[in-house]
Amino acid sequence: MLLLAFLLGAASLHAQLTPYEYGKRWFVSLQGGPVYFNGDWSHIFREYEGEWLTPVMPAFGASLGYSVVNGHELRLTATYGKKNATCISTNYNMLYPYSFHSVSLFADYVLAVRELGETFYPFSPKLYVGPGVAYTFGFSDPHHPLRVVNDPNWAGGMNVGSILEYNFPSGFGLFADLGMTFWADPYDGQGWFSFELDMDVGVYFGVVYHFKRGKKQ
Repeated sequence: MLLLAFLLGAASLHAQLTPYEYGKRWFVSLQGGPVYFNGDWSHIFREYEGEWLTPVMPAFGASLGYSVVNGHELRLTATYGKKNATCISTNYNMLYPYSFHSVSLFADYVLAVRELGETFYPFSPKLYVGPGVAYTFGFSDPHHPLRVVNDPNWAGGMNVGSILEYNFPSGFGLFADLGMTFWADPYDGQGWFSFELDMDVGVYFGVVYHFKRGKKQ
C-alpha cells in the first residue's frame, strides 16, 4: 500500500511538473526575419547604377497549429514578404532589377523530436515539411526591352526546415526557425525561363503561445 501511494504521489507530482506537454493543445505564433531569395538571375551579385542588388529582404508570418498527440503537430502558416529579383538581357551583359510582393500559405507537418520519448522539457527541437502556394503581385517595371516578367502569378511550393523552441510554464515560448522553400519557377514572374525552381532561405525569430487544454481533454 505504501508503494502504491508513493507511485500515485509521484505520478501526480509528475503531472504537475510537466507544463511542456502539448498534446491536444492549440498554438499560435508570430514570426519575422531575413529571407534570402534565389530566382532567375537573382544569384548574380553586381552593382547596377551604383545600387547593390541585395536578395535579402524581411518577411513576416503568423501560424495556427494543433498538437494532435505528443510529438506530432499540424500547422497553417501565412507569410508576407517583398522580394528583389533580376532579369537579364538577351546578350547576358545587362541586369534589369525589379521587386514584387509575395503572400503564401503552407500546411506543415511538424515533428517535435524530444516529445517522442515522452520527455517534456522547456527546450524543444522540431522538424517540419509541407506543401503550399504563393500569390506574387505588384511587380515593379524592370525596364527590360522585352516583356519577360508576368504580373500576377500563382506558384506552388514545398517547405522544409527546423525550429529551436524554448518554452515557459505559462504556455509562451520563443523560437528560431531556419527554413527553405522551393517554388515553382513562375514565382518570380519570369516563367520557366532559366531555373526550374526558385528558392527562399529564411531565418525567422518569433513568439509562440500554447493554449491550455479544455477540461474534457
